[in-house]
Amino acid sequence: MKLLQVTESGFKNTVRTALTALGIILSVNSYAQVSELIWGDPVKLPATINSPGEEALLVFSRDSSTLFFVRQFFDDNTGGNEDQDIYYSKRGVGGIYDAAKNLKALNNKDFNAVVGVSLDGNTVYLYNAYVKKKNQLDRGIAVAKKRPNGTYSDPVKLEIAGFKLTGNHFGFYVNPQETVILISFEGPGSLGEEDLYVSLRQPDGSWGIPIHLGNAINSKGFEMSPFLSEDGYSLFFSSNGHGGEGDADIFVCFRMDETWRNWSKPQNLGNKVNSPGFDAYFILSANDAYFASNRDGGTSDIYNVKPLLPEPEPEPVPEPEPVVEEKPEEIARKELFSMEFKIYFATNSSWLEKQAIDAIDAALEKLKQYPEIKCNISSFADKRADDNYNVWLTQRRAFRVRDYLVLRGVDPSRITCYYHGKKNPVVN
Repeated sequence: MKLLQVTESGFKNTVRTALTALGIILSVNSYAQVSELIWGDPVKLPATINSPGEEALLVFSRDSSTLFFVRQFFDDNTGGNEDQDIYYSKRGVGGIYDAAKNLKALNNKDFNAVVGVSLDGNTVYLYNAYVKKKNQLDRGIAVAKKRPNGTYSDPVKLEIAGFKLTGNHFGFYVNPQETVILISFEGPGSLGEEDLYVSLRQPDGSWGIPIHLGNAINSKGFEMSPFLSEDGYSLFFSSNGHGGEGDADIFVCFRMDETWRNWSKPQNLGNKVNSPGFDAYFILSANDAYFASNRDGGTSDIYNVKPLLPEPEPEPVPEPEPVVEEKPEEIARKELFSMEFKIYFATNSSWLEKQAIDAIDAALEKLKQYPEIKCNISSFADKRADDNYNVWLTQRRAFRVRDYLVLRGVDPSRITCYYHGKKNPVVN
């Protein structure tokens, strides 16, 4: 019986991929699939990206076509070897990166970094505020707009209510939807050297007072380099306060509610991603992940790592039902039980947008009205990206739908999830 059918739409409202889902797993444990992935061997990016200097603080554009990162201990930087400049590289056919270029329009003689890129790629968020205050840099976060001719406006400091930087170490991450700023710094209520906080965009467009993410994430050590999955629930960060393989390890945890203070226990991404060295700045992009590490000794470089997933189990074929004469009310009930609700996702996204939430809410109403109904969620992808990634993507989408239902009171035992990767797509 299909109650929910999930279909992906691409940009410009074009239907590009159909996703279906049929699934279940407990709300919190479902997200464990990110850390339980079997990771392949990390591969250091080529010399077009990595230099004899240090590369770190990486951010991709939404379409994964442009990689922004910082380079330090490099003589060609704006402020010399000790300076930290923004570089960027375009990724072409076959994932080949062109030679990284200095983003001179946004670099000065202070430390610079891109810490967020908007969905359309036309807004960038930047480390430090690009203004002087009493002959010193006014530390913080700034925003710049990309003009039609490819140049950038002058960066403008972003005001965050009640936020004042303290301590010597800090960092930011802004999600592509421009609704969340994650901040790492030693602030009010910090447990250690550097804790994680979140500022949320308010209805009037301003940024709210930073919220401490709580003791499940923050430790007596440091927590830094936060990255938030597109759906807003999976948080990746680096820490030396939760044990692990070495100096700083990359962890993931999952948001339990809308307070931003309730998180699952951080899970180490394992010894393929983490090393005895310093591992940080983990991000997800397209069909794989990236991070920075000094595992080879010396300065840090950027690495690429791919998740390896087993093939999904095929959806069982129901046995044919015997033909019997049915009463009108039985026919109506049977039609109710086989209702389908289509859900559309943007390309390469598991974000539940308004259309998806409206469709799930319609199904939720029926599930609450008829507690005997079972819910099948079937998820499909199109044929872009590799097999492993498409399995992972359809799994994430299915679980997002399932968890939305569970969080709103549906017993998880009533839900079954199937995720098919790019096999048998509903549309091509």
